[in-house]
Amino acid sequence: MIPQAPQGQTALPMALVNPSRSAHPFGDHTPCLFQDYPFQLVPKALGMDEAGEPALQDMLWIDPSAPHWNTDLRNGYPLFDHEGQPSEALKQVMQRLRALQKEMERTRALVELLNIAGGLSRYRIWHRDQEYDVLKVVMDGLEARLEAIDSPLAMTAAWFADRIAHAQQSLEFPPYPASSFGFRQP
Repeated sequence: MIPQAPQGQTALPMALVNPSRSAHPFGDHTPCLFQDYPFQLVPKALGMDEAGEPALQDMLWIDPSAPHWNTDLRNGYPLFDHEGQPSEALKQVMQRLRALQKEMERTRALVELLNIAGGLSRYRIWHRDQEYDVLKVVMDGLEARLEAIDSPLAMTAAWFADRIAHAQQSLEFPPYPASSFGFRQP
């Protein structure tokens, strides 16, 4: 499903899972967002640009309470070498996080194309006793509308929409008033 994003932002799809004591909720797959935990890239404003906008730079955030930390220096991977430079292990983490960041930007662009093409309808659903405002992919005529946008990502967006629509088949979508949102009524 695609959650509702704050005004002016494009959401990323997310999975609704039912935790199980006997099985991993994602099977044998670990989602990319979790593969490099406890590390994460976060944008940090480091000043202003010429137009007066915040100048953002990616900063490496590390969860200090993660159970991964090891105080025994004989085990694990050092984050920095003897000269204080990033170790090879840390460089690899940064490369994977930057690649993930690019994929997230591409996914946001695909969701935005679906929005522009009128392929997303707002709904409110319940999952595990929580209410979510979500976007449902509506496939009726979507491929033709995406082709009319004349974007190099149009066919990728059509494939992406088809995969999300397939994944959404098991969810129940009662209508939610569109007047509360900026998107079209289902």
